[in-house]
Amino acid sequence: MDNPVDETEAPTEFEYNAWLLERLYLYPSELPNALVTADTSVALLYKSLSDPYTRYVAKTHSEETITNMNTSYVPGDIGVELLLASGNKHPLFIYRIYSKGPAGRAGIPRYANILSINGVDLEGDSAYIRYQNTLSKNKEIILSVTSRGDTLSPYTLTKESIYAPTVFVDTLDGFIFISIREFMLTTEDPVDGTLGELRTALEATREADVRIIDVRNNPGGHMSQCLGAADLFVKSGILSTRIYKYFDENGAATTKRLDYRASSGDLAESGKFVLLANRNTASCGEIFVAAIAENTEIPLLGETTYGKGIGQSSWKTIDGGLAIITNLQLYTPKGTSYHGIGITPDVECRDDFALCAIEKAQSLTNTVAEKKQLNSIPYSLETQTFYSPRKPWGGAIP
Repeated sequence: MDNPVDETEAPTEFEYNAWLLERLYLYPSELPNALVTADTSVALLYKSLSDPYTRYVAKTHSEETITNMNTSYVPGDIGVELLLASGNKHPLFIYRIYSKGPAGRAGIPRYANILSINGVDLEGDSAYIRYQNTLSKNKEIILSVTSRGDTLSPYTLTKESIYAPTVFVDTLDGFIFISIREFMLTTEDPVDGTLGELRTALEATREADVRIIDVRNNPGGHMSQCLGAADLFVKSGILSTRIYKYFDENGAATTKRLDYRASSGDLAESGKFVLLANRNTASCGEIFVAAIAENTEIPLLGETTYGKGIGQSSWKTIDGGLAIITNLQLYTPKGTSYHGIGITPDVECRDDFALCAIEKAQSLTNTVAEKKQLNSIPYSLETQTFYSPRKPWGGAIP
């Protein structure tokens, strides 16, 4: 019996990626020249495009990239973030501790000063390099630290792969800071990700008079997470609008508009807040900022944000690679495009951002701030260098 459907050869990896780009890429006028320049090279095809966020990941790294895009996974670590305070004999301090990681379970105190790792002294400007080299080569780790002037018994730790937290709660001068590092689907909260961590933080601090929501240096993440997080603060209205390119069931290119709307009844719709952002707040971080700034009375402080008002979709390819293609334009609730422009704060902070936020928080309450830092440290956090075991994935900051 004759086959009524004409058989066609399966497309090559290059042909499939070209097909995707022709239907999805936000700047189609670039494609004819890119296709000619690339010949049959997939890597060159993507490199020929002007958009830095549209990229191709080969099969050997595609699964790792998907993990980084969707989770806060950290392979083989002890679960600490370090602060480098130059000028100290031993300049490495433990800035944050992941409570569910090896260091957290061992009870290492926050802001402890690291003296040595596995017997390697950590003095001078190259202390972090020696720390990282030793950490990378050993599974069993012995840390010698001091805290509040006392040298503690060495801590013996075993490295393990962990999911880092993405939301942190600090107290500074009597005011609560809730810092959102990035927006990930799977984090220390394995079910609800960053959104779940934020709910927990808001619930735990609900008695506070004013809370400062800090998204400085947040490069973005997953849209469902930042939209869900913004919805916690917004009673009603549009949270964000996106216009995006897609293709229908027949493979024909099409353009759609989608408005994300808030639902009422969330725990942060009442209470006093200050929102803090900076020039490195980008992408999904800006969706969060714009949704709150344009729908609530919460003041926005800091700097004009990065200005990444475009987004990407990801596609597994025929050969197991990953095509990450810019295919959508984002708008604020009021319909403003901020790509290449950023979101301007109500109050600009020029120097000490934390102090700037505290002064604004003080103006919103009659409570006199008490000097009760969570852990006092003898230097300003604004001028230090920080090292995290995980590089936040947002694709927003080159």
